[in-house]
Amino acid sequence: MKHLKRLFLCSTMAILTGCIVPYEPRYGGETTHVAVIEAMLLEAGDTYVKLSYVRPLASHEEGIPQVEPPVYADKVSVLCSDGTSIPLRLQQDTASGAYAYRPEGGIRFREGASYAVDILLDGKQYQSDFVTPLHTPEIGEVNYLLHDGGRKMDVRVSTRDPHQQALHYLWRYDEDWEVVTEYFASLRYDPELDRIIEGMTRETADNRYYCWGKERSKRFLLGTAENRLGGEIRNHTVLQLEQSDMDSRFSYLYSILVRQYAIPEEAYLYFEYMRKSVEETNSVFSPIPARMNGNIRCLSHPGEPVNGFFVATTESALRLYIDAGDVPSMKPQVSCFNIPEKYSASINPQSLMALGLGLLRVDYPDAHIWKPIRCVDCTKHYLATKQKPSFWPNDHL
Repeated sequence: MKHLKRLFLCSTMAILTGCIVPYEPRYGGETTHVAVIEAMLLEAGDTYVKLSYVRPLASHEEGIPQVEPPVYADKVSVLCSDGTSIPLRLQQDTASGAYAYRPEGGIRFREGASYAVDILLDGKQYQSDFVTPLHTPEIGEVNYLLHDGGRKMDVRVSTRDPHQQALHYLWRYDEDWEVVTEYFASLRYDPELDRIIEGMTRETADNRYYCWGKERSKRFLLGTAENRLGGEIRNHTVLQLEQSDMDSRFSYLYSILVRQYAIPEEAYLYFEYMRKSVEETNSVFSPIPARMNGNIRCLSHPGEPVNGFFVATTESALRLYIDAGDVPSMKPQVSCFNIPEKYSASINPQSLMALGLGLLRVDYPDAHIWKPIRCVDCTKHYLATKQKPSFWPNDHL
């Protein structure tokens, strides 16, 4: 368990496993060991608790951050206003591999109840204010807009709470895409086995024609419907993409799942301040002079400064698929030789691979055809692997 704790706390996971750039506020002088606690309680979903400590300015020399020791809690629980307590345990997220404190089986919000997070950390008890869970309205639409000659894309979200109770939002997204190479390779050289694998087909599970990539949001994605007519947010950009020959998001099929969370105004202001601080300093390690107060206190040492915020809310999500044929200007322009490159089959394959080439097919009787490796091996594309998402809408292997 201690090993798992170290893995979790050494990761860059923030609230919602990566949707927010890790924020590491630091104070000048001798102020040290100020706890930073950020947590989000989701109904019927995951509760995430991220723990860290403020880094003193003096601990950074020549702009290089010092390595901090692992930070983990002795105990983490969610308290309900009816007097019950729900323990959280350190668990691994199967999708991201990151570790977080989560309840077994999730949590169902009780009508009229409020919730708080309670943490025992280094012998000190920290507890948030009790908060009433918010209901997140459904996402109305996720769409995209091409501009700059079709070489740039904005992915946008629209939402509206008809009761105008949810006015401030936090979003995150999960991207997945399918990569298809320019050529289908019927054979492949395996350097580990030092042999050529023949008989590849598009139905062969380890072919190098189909691959999948994935990415998650890593920055603050915030928005407000305050002072907007009807409390509506329309076409709010959550992601901007540019055409890139090295990025294969739009090689074949692209998917983005946008997740939406209603948050209270106080949390919105807290996260917005963090976002601006990170962007203005251009680094999560740059000194940030101001102290931010959230809704978490140290009960065992009243008056001790604590940074952090606890939110209880629900999630709504909507997925958008984009076929590469619908956005041809966003497709990568892979440079593949038009004329086949023929090499004797007696040449050591490793020497050709060192030239950035990959096997395409046999040219009988005693030659092989080679192409630039990105043209025949999808695993050489940006973040691409043979790990197909479970929800993917086709039967490619």
